[in-house]
Formats: sequence, C-alpha cells, structure tokens
Amino acid sequence: MKKIMCAVCVTALLSVLMTGCSLSGSSEPTEPTKPIAHKVYTAGYCNNGSTDVPSYWEGTNRVDLPGDGTHYARAYSIYVSEGTVYTAGEYWNGSRYVPCFWTDGVRTDLPVDVNSIYVSEGTVFTAGFFYNGSIYVPCYWEGTARVDLPGDGSHNGEALAIFVECIKIESH
Repeated sequence: MKKIMCAVCVTALLSVLMTGCSLSGSSEPTEPTKPIAHKVYTAGYCNNGSTDVPSYWEGTNRVDLPGDGTHYARAYSIYVSEGTVYTAGEYWNGSRYVPCFWTDGVRTDLPVDVNSIYVSEGTVFTAGFFYNGSIYVPCYWEGTARVDLPGDGSHNGEALAIFVECIKIESH
C-alpha cells in the first residue's frame, strides 16, 4: 500500500511540475516558468605548441590573456562583474612564477600566489598563499592589503577559493 501511495504522490508531483499547475488546490494552471539563459565563463589555458597561454572562454569564444608571450602562464579563476572580466592566475617570467590577475585582459602582478578571484563593490579580492621563509601561509588580498589566515604555524597552507558577502552595517 505504501509503494502505491508513494507512486501516486510522485506521479502527482511530476504532473504539477510538468504542467505548471499549482498544488494550492486550484485547477487553474499557473504561468509556465520562463527559461533561464546562462552566459558561461571559464578560466584556464591553451598550449600553443611551445607554451601555455592563459585564456578564458565566454561561452565557446576563447580570449587569450597576456603572459610574457614566451613562457608558461595560466588563469585559475574567473569572476565577471557588470561586464568586466576578472581572471586570477600566474605566469613564468623566465626566472620565477609571478602571480597576477587580469582585468579585461590588463595584467596586474601580485606579490603572492593566487588561486581565486572575487569582486565586490569594485574591490578585487584574491585568495592564495605566500612563502614566509619556512612555510606557505594561506592569505587573501583585499585590493592591495594582504590578510594572513591562521594555520598551525609550522605546516604549509593555501587558500583555494574566495567569496565575499556584503553585510549591511546598522547605524545607531
């Protein structure tokens, strides 16, 4: 009896979802939901036969980002805000890896390694790590100000992603 009742409930629910009808008891169909269009952005790299070129894709359209043109470079994370594309990554300058982010293709070098990028209220936030002489320390940057994140003090750590929530500050 339970199996039959569950099958009836599932069938009724599927019928409601597929026809756009309401469960409120009304037999009037509700307006079907309008389809949602997505614009997908993806960060990464493409090898050109001799080196990795940092890139991002808007849908299936690839946009290459500047490294130094001859050495390895990659984009690890992407964020889009009001039509501006931000990507975070790194490039090899011939002697060291240089962490950076790109704003609409314009590169900004950073003093720490970055894995993720987020933009809030016009401020660029990046998450990553820096080497303090003995271990890798997780951190994030708010604009140009580094904020170290606690680890255990004797082992490596790394911040891999970042999200910023805007919180309304109540005035008294």
